[in-house]
Amino acid sequence: MLLRDAIEKYLHWKGTETRTAQKVYRPFLEHFYASVGNKDTLEITLEDISQFRASLKLKYNDGNIANHNNVIKNFYKWQEALRITTVHPFLIRNPRFQAPITPVATPEEVAKMCATLNENSYGDLMRLIAIRLLWESMIRVSELVDLNICDIVSQNPYTEIIGKKNYKKRWIMWSPENHQLLLRYVAKRQAFIQHEALFAHESVGEVKRMNTRSIERWLKIAREKAGVTTEISCHALRHGGAHELVKKGASLKFIGLILGHSDNNPRAGMQYLRFSKEESLAVVERFVGLRFTGKPAEPIINPYPAYQMA
Repeated sequence: MLLRDAIEKYLHWKGTETRTAQKVYRPFLEHFYASVGNKDTLEITLEDISQFRASLKLKYNDGNIANHNNVIKNFYKWQEALRITTVHPFLIRNPRFQAPITPVATPEEVAKMCATLNENSYGDLMRLIAIRLLWESMIRVSELVDLNICDIVSQNPYTEIIGKKNYKKRWIMWSPENHQLLLRYVAKRQAFIQHEALFAHESVGEVKRMNTRSIERWLKIAREKAGVTTEISCHALRHGGAHELVKKGASLKFIGLILGHSDNNPRAGMQYLRFSKEESLAVVERFVGLRFTGKPAEPIINPYPAYQMA
């Protein structure tokens, strides 16, 4: 099978599993195609793949190269299953690199950003609700823009959604204060914009559902107005909310349920046990710095009470 045909068949198969896979995976596979050419898949060697990965170092950072490698490896797992390659995916090793630490939003930073928005203004009210929903419900931004007006019930500050990654149903909840803001917003929205989406806008005479880029832009503007220097993204709000839950004693099993993690990935919640810079320095000072100061040992507060510290 020619590489072009293999890529198209693979993306079609991947699309039956995940709606966004074709769009996300295609650029990586197109880069591979541009490097290797339209060869028969049985003629493509491990050396071809290694040369492709080496060429990426001229354009991309380590994280992007790792993403390319993961897509190519998954592509070859599919080829191996169909017996249309001589390269076993086990031989496509992932490059080692230190992934950057993802920023995590704090309650103080979220409060500062929300304070820049005037709830009496329709536009600000919409942005305020979106930011608070991301923080309080820990919903993914892709799931946020999929919310519809009918998902908001006046009596309930919660709703059921279908996870964007694993298509499993789960409940999300927000604060009573944000629920009152939501009801005000829905009443105003329906008065002059008719669309099923909870977050919609009019563009060139057509009403459209908001996309994730718009939400990220709202967050950036609020962050800059509030003078928050941390590069807080929509994902940072989700992570920040999860960190707050862990600090209050929630188990990783419950965190996974709330965030909509797959049952096949129980380790996903472990990232929320990572210490921040301040927490790490406190541990170092407690157990290493005492060697130089001679001060008496003082107890260190466990930021994660649900988990025992040595």
